Parts: sequence; C-alpha cells; structure tokens
Amino acid sequence: MKKSFYLVALLLIFPFLLKAIPIHDIQYVPNPTVNDTSPYIGQTVTISGIVSFVYQNSSGKTYFYVQDSSGAWNGILGYSPTVTGDSTLKMGDSITATGAITEYYGTTELNYPDVTIYKRGLTPYAPVYDSTGNIGQEKYEGVLVQIRNAVVSNSSTNSCDFNDGSGSIEFYDKGNVVTSFPSNGDTVLSATGEVDWFSIGSIYEVYPRGDFDIVKSLNGSGTVIMKPDTVSTNDTLDIAFDYTPNVDTSLGILQYTQIYLPNALKWDSSSTNVELTGDFAGATVSFYKFSNGAYYINISGFSLKSSGEIVIKNIATDTITGSFTMYTKTGIDSSSAEYISPNPVMVIKTSAGMGKAMVNPYYIKTGIKNDFKIAITPTTDTALFNINYVELTIPSGLTWDSIPEINVSKGTYTLSGDGSDSLPYIIKWDNADVIDTSYIRLTNVTADSSLTSISFSIKTGKDSNHIALCSANSVHINNTLFDSLISIGEAQNPGSDGYTSGMVNQTVKVKGFVTGPSKYFNPTTTSTSFYIQDSTGGIDVFSPSEAASLSYTLGKEIIVTGVITEYNGLTELKYDDSTKITVISDSGAILQPEALPVSAGLNENREGMLLEVQKGIVASTPYQSGTGYNMQIWNGQAIIDIRINNSTGIPDAALFKNLKNGDYLSIAGIEGQYDKTAPYTTGYQLMPRFIEDLSLYTPSDTTTEIGIKLYPNPFRPDNGEMLNIEITGPQNAKYDLKLYDLKGRLIKTFAENVSSGNTVYWWNGRDEHDSYLNIGAYVLVYTLKLPDGSRKRINKAVVIGTQLN
Repeated sequence: MKKSFYLVALLLIFPFLLKAIPIHDIQYVPNPTVNDTSPYIGQTVTISGIVSFVYQNSSGKTYFYVQDSSGAWNGILGYSPTVTGDSTLKMGDSITATGAITEYYGTTELNYPDVTIYKRGLTPYAPVYDSTGNIGQEKYEGVLVQIRNAVVSNSSTNSCDFNDGSGSIEFYDKGNVVTSFPSNGDTVLSATGEVDWFSIGSIYEVYPRGDFDIVKSLNGSGTVIMKPDTVSTNDTLDIAFDYTPNVDTSLGILQYTQIYLPNALKWDSSSTNVELTGDFAGATVSFYKFSNGAYYINISGFSLKSSGEIVIKNIATDTITGSFTMYTKTGIDSSSAEYISPNPVMVIKTSAGMGKAMVNPYYIKTGIKNDFKIAITPTTDTALFNINYVELTIPSGLTWDSIPEINVSKGTYTLSGDGSDSLPYIIKWDNADVIDTSYIRLTNVTADSSLTSISFSIKTGKDSNHIALCSANSVHINNTLFDSLISIGEAQNPGSDGYTSGMVNQTVKVKGFVTGPSKYFNPTTTSTSFYIQDSTGGIDVFSPSEAASLSYTLGKEIIVTGVITEYNGLTELKYDDSTKITVISDSGAILQPEALPVSAGLNENREGMLLEVQKGIVASTPYQSGTGYNMQIWNGQAIIDIRINNSTGIPDAALFKNLKNGDYLSIAGIEGQYDKTAPYTTGYQLMPRFIEDLSLYTPSDTTTEIGIKLYPNPFRPDNGEMLNIEITGPQNAKYDLKLYDLKGRLIKTFAENVSSGNTVYWWNGRDEHDSYLNIGAYVLVYTLKLPDGSRKRINKAVVIGTQLN
C-alpha cells in the first residue's frame, strides 16, 4: 500500500512522469575522461523534476537547474525557458520541460525548453555530500552538492575557495545572490550549491543559491519554504512553513524557531490554529502579540533532524496589498537564534484589474462592418486569482444595424444601455473563468466616421463587487491603410507566359494572414522571408534589408506594400523595411491547409499556399542539401518534392530521423519554387514549417479479427485515383496478398509470407511490370496462415473503371 501511495504522490507532482526521460539517462556517460558528451545530444527530450536554482545573467536570460532525484548524474542546466502556468520559475517548482539537448562549451544544457509548472513550494532534492577535492567531476554537473567543515581561502567579493583537507573547490556567485563570502581562514559548517563546468578556466565551479547556502553558524541555518507565497486580498487561508536542516546534524541540531506574522495578516492566536508535523510534532508553541496586531510565534522543544512543517491556520487578508517579510529565526535556543537568509516574503495581491486584455484588430476602417475579438488572459497564478467577472463598456460611435451580435467563450452575459453617450452598451460577463484565455466577440460592428481611435473600458475581478480596470490596447482608425488593396490571387495571377506574375515590377498592397512564419524560412543578418495567405492565394513576402526579423508569427494579419518580383520561379512581394508592413491583427487566426487531391502535383496555381498531402508514401528518405534537407513522397501517382529548412527544427526530431521508404506520411507546408532555369516551370516543393506539420499514419491496434476493406471501388487509375487496401489480422500469423484476373492468372503480388497485423496498401492500378491494367474486374485474394497450420482466405472483387466521355 505504501508503494502505491508513493507512486500516486509522484504522479500528482509530476503528471507527465511516465513519458519523461530520466535526467540520469541524459547525463550519464561511462567514461567522462574520454567523452563527456550526452548520448542525447541534438535530440528533443522531455524531463520532469524540481527546480533547485534559478538565476538570470546580465542580458536577462534565465538559467535554471532541475533534478528528478538526489545524487550523481541526476541534475541538468536549462537555458532560456518559455514558461506556461506562470511567468517566472522559482526554486521548488515541480515542472516538465521539453527542449533540445546541447553541449555548450562543455556543459550539457536543455536548450530553449517549453516549461510547464505543476506545483510550487516543494523542497528541492537534497544535496549530495562529498569532499571538496572530489566535487569537481562530470557526474556532479547540474547537481546540488554540499561540502562540510571546510576552510576558506582566496576570498573575494564574488567567490572563494573551500578546502576540507582533500583539495580545493571554488564557489562562485553566478546568480549575484550572495551578500558576502566568508573571510580567509574562516571555517564553515557547510556550503551548498550547483556544480557546473567553467570552460574558460577549465575547472568545475559550485554556484551557491544565496546566503543560506553558506552556513557559518548553526544559529540562523536551515532552509524554510513558505507556501503559498502569494495570496489574494479578502481571503482566508492556511500558510505552511517547511523546514529542512542545511547543516549535517552531527555538527548540531536546531531546537528553536520564531516566525513573525505582520499585521497585514489577521490572525487569532490559538494553539488550535498552529499545526505541527514531522520533527516539530509535540513541540511547545507560544505567542507574543504586538499592539499593532502583529505576532511572534515561538516554537521550541523539538529537534530538527530531517524535516518538519509548521502550518498557521485561518489567516485572513483584507484589502491591503504589498510584499511583507515573514522574519524567521532559527537556533539552538531563543537567546542565540538568528534570522535565516533569505526570510520568506508574502505577497498580497488583488484580483481586481488582474489580467491583460488584447483587442483585435489593431486597425479598422470606418463605415464598414468590423469584427472585434477581445481576449482576456491571466497575468498571475489562476489558482489564487481567478478572474470570474468581466465588465466591458463599448464606446459610443460603435453601432450595430439592429440587434447587437455578441458571443462569449464561456459563462453568460447581460447587456445594458442603448449605445448612446449617456447610456453606452455595457456587457456584464459572469462565470468568465479566465484560467487560460477567454474571449468576447463583437461582430458586424460599424465605426462612426467621427472616430479617430477606440478605447474599450474593460474591468476584471473575482466578482462584480471587486473589479478594476485592466490593461488593454486601443484600436486605431486608419482608412487610408485599407485603400488600394488587391487580393493575393491578383498579385500571383500569371501573365501571358503562364508562370510569371502579370504584375511583375509593379508596386502593390495586399492583406493576409501569416501562414509561414519568418523564423522558419532561413532568416539572415540581412534578410527576412515569410508567407501570407488570403482567400484567393498565398505569396512569399521578402525583404533584402530587414535583418532576421522573427516578429511575423503564425496567425498575424498584416498589410504589406512592396514590389512584385520573381526569384528562381518564385513570385515574391519584396518590401524595403518594416515601415512597409502594418500588423493589423494578432488574434491567433490559424488557417487550415488545403488538402491536395490524390495524385495531384504541385504547380503554379497553388504557389505560396498552405497545402497538405494526406497519407502520402515516403518515396525517398531525407538527405542533406545546403541549409536543409530534401526528400520525396508519393501523393497517389504524383511525386511531391519536400524541402525542410534547418531553421524549422524538424531535422532534430526523432520522427524525421526515423523516416523509412514506404512509410505513410501526412505532411503540410507552404508550396514554394526553386528553378534556376527559364522558363521556370519546374522546381515546385512543399516546405513544412514545424514538426507538427508531419504525422505518420499507422493503422489501428491489431485485433484477432481477419478482414479486408477496399475503397474507392470501382476506382479510376487514369483519373489519378488510388485503391486503398486495408487488411486486418492477428500478429502471430503470416499472410499473402495477391491479385488475379478472372481466368485465375496472377497479375500482381502485394505481399507473400509477411508477418500479419493491420496494414494499409495503396495501389495505382499497375501490374508487376508497371503497366496499367485494362478496365474490368479482378480478384484480390487475402490468405492468412495461422500458427496451427490452418488457413483462412478472403476473396474481394476489384473493379478498374475509366472516365466516360
């Protein structure tokens, strides 16, 4: 039972533990003196663990260390994370992180990971103890370590060396978190920190996480984590203080602690409102109340050998907001106790005005019907600050022809007012439940010609009694911006030669949504390229002078002015610089790819568009070419050239690396062209943007049933159709799949004595000699050979048809 409970507890802390790769597997190398490179170098991995240290460098980039267990090989450094669940990583966060494994100047890193926070306020895994002369090893890279009873030398403002008699190790203030290092000749009880490789000095260093990691005296020692550390106004809650010793208990044991409770927290001093567990169980509790309502809570008569928790129950907050230090002392007794460093800090916030409102579009035109999408996004932990009520005042000058058209993503709303200056429309949105992002949509709204800009008044809060204005952008009126627009289809429409745009060398202005973000199309220090699309077509937007702009992200709607040019057959809209582009909306609109018909190839008519080949068959596996990879797939009877840029990150994905000839692959991407030779009628290629554009098709799980499905049947090979053959059978058998004519002559063998299972074949209507068969009926015979020697057979009629004139 205990084992089951432990497993459940782990899964609650790490919801994705089962799919995560152990950090030990990523870091471990059998002979680090010969090769210390991670076996997962270049691969994208997911890990789970608890954050043990976070710091930022002088450029504001975030570094964090995470472990999934204590001890050697079990820690790793993460660089520049993108965090969901909260904006800031903290020590004690339970996370999953997905990113690429790299080696940066000898340090194994999880590079640019996507991080999700699942729980806060946990105690990091305990540091592993070793001697100072033994700490500097590859196995401790990224791991929290501790040394004891060491003498200080080479002390400076940001570092010092420690030596316990076995050799020296440098402790360096990497995160600028240590007030001062001990003086030369001092002896410390313990020092703790993260081990990392310093390539310039070719040495291992240890990075302390704060003053608390360097313990000169037992008094004031120990690690205290308060949870929660951020609370809401007008709430009642319990606050827990988790204690762990950071000095080896052989050197002394903490037996007293004091917690200061500021008067911003309202509390009734009662022994029933203090709960003691762990090493604090059975300890003595006393209180001292200040005249202003603050408290000292004193705990004595315990021995902190492992861990303990103090829970102060039924603490109330009112309308006061701010940061309040919960001064905490530890020591052998009350007379010698000293303040720990850092002291816990309680932040009290209000949900009134929380969140951020994003109004799309950014630019509109008067006199026409416009649609508005107003996204409300939380800006802090939604477990504490749930925005459940939104109030939107619509400025006068925005009108509907008749009944207001309003939609909310969840909950209910009421509408009051008549749209006049004295009684503006007010939307009161209840049960908004803004956990992620919630929306209000206003459709078919007309802006009066007198308006120059539009500012919505948007208030948020937990209910209608606790609301305040939240931040929101204004919408600009710019009628000339929308003048002289042409469709992308017009810009792409070929001239007399059938391939080159009929508007080549002309200056045009188009509007479209970004389908091919600039970061995936090889941005350089001197150029930017991306793709946009409207309902009529797509086009490459290119600048030879805007340096590597990554701002044109998926779903943004832009208006761009430029000159139509042709580059190796590809029609481009060339713009000078960013002043020629206006982002008019960032609503996250994602265009779905157009399915390429079976046996259809790429051509001029679809150039620049987002397309998808569904259930293609890999004809040639990827091979490197220039700054990317090329490959080919069958779309029915048509070969499709695929171009994958390195900048997409696709070449690093396991799915891409493991592709084999014959794999069934659905692939989406932008149709481009690269043809150096006039008249530029070839070289069309499909360019996927990210790994999600590729998906392998695998049949459903094998069953014990035997079956065969054919569709379409009849089918017309001369019209590009393919026959889809799906067979089902048990895995412990062998099968033959053969086609015969009505006279019983063998026409084609699809499989012979092949291991059974669920399998898919596509057939183009050709025989063994790659010649088209005559129209008419044929028999497909599926023979299953079972382990006991028995056989089962299914015959299916196949009809080849043709297009009637």
